[in-house]
Amino acid sequence: MVVQNAWKVQAAVYFSLVADDTFPKELLAFFNTEENATTLTELRSVPATWRSATAMFVAQRGLDLEATRELGRAVVDADRGRPPADAWDRTPGDALAAKIWRDAGEVQRRGDWQTRITEIVERGLNVATSETAKARLRERLTETTASSAAPGVAAVGSAGASAAVVQVFRLESEESAFRPVCLLGGLDDVTPSAVRSAPVVGVEGVFNVFKLPPGGAGISWVALPAWAKIALRPGLFTLSVIDTKQLTVVPQLSSTPGPALLVFDRDAVDTIDATSYYLVSKASSLLVDAGGKSTLQRMELQPGGKVTRGGAAGVQVCARLLIACRPPLPRSQDMESGRDLSKFDAAFETEQGKRPLFGADAMEVLLEEDEA
Repeated sequence: MVVQNAWKVQAAVYFSLVADDTFPKELLAFFNTEENATTLTELRSVPATWRSATAMFVAQRGLDLEATRELGRAVVDADRGRPPADAWDRTPGDALAAKIWRDAGEVQRRGDWQTRITEIVERGLNVATSETAKARLRERLTETTASSAAPGVAAVGSAGASAAVVQVFRLESEESAFRPVCLLGGLDDVTPSAVRSAPVVGVEGVFNVFKLPPGGAGISWVALPAWAKIALRPGLFTLSVIDTKQLTVVPQLSSTPGPALLVFDRDAVDTIDATSYYLVSKASSLLVDAGGKSTLQRMELQPGGKVTRGGAAGVQVCARLLIACRPPLPRSQDMESGRDLSKFDAAFETEQGKRPLFGADAMEVLLEEDEA
């Protein structure tokens, strides 16, 4: 099954290049061998506007699977405007050079670090296409030379000791973007009152600092990526499911066993959408209070087509299910699964046409088609 999925992805990417008039057809021969065809899998997440140029780069330089994987991620970063590629040419070479530039800046200043930086920079200069990119890469060499020549500050009682240093990292927006959401417990245990009183917390400042609301200290919280689909919704809460195999009302989830995290919006119940699922409370004849009355509620998921507002007595629509998340797969397994990220990307476009952060893609599971 895994091999068939990989073939499917490779074929889809290959024929997209065949249909692209800007892609030199003589380069298609590079992908006709079994070994080189695997590189097409790594091009599946490359945006359509970059794919032809990226495939040309792969074929012309004879990149292998690992090198193509690095290139694909670099191109996605550049497409999102991750610095410094936002100021460089929009070419695969500059995108890869930007990634290499960042790698050079993260080398720890110990041991033979100057040599390592020099080797990394030389590799970046070999792929960069713009003079701006090449100049920025050479600045890394200048920093290395300056650091080597700078006089050290000896530690007290330790003659000739190296100066104290600290590594400085600038966080990228996708690395620090998250949304804290309360976890009310399991789907089978939640109550309508818990949904109504679920606390909400926001983030503020350049480091997305958040404070728990009064009474929120005893509640569990999860940090979700700041996807556009959930970033601006104030009424969010989550429920856990130990094994989705038991969740037969949602076939796309029950078809694959394992844990999941369900993300709900209690404010999105003004209108009922037949294509969505809803958390509904019902009075249960099997659950009675101390007085013997059937006033206790049980919660269940129902598809929108079966939810009727103002219908049977004791029925209350509590929240709409937005997304379901599964734990991340090991990177190698996620790559081999051949998941079509273009379908994922299109399904989660917002009204403003914004696309979700790719760094979080491996966690989210479409309710329309769970391929994890």
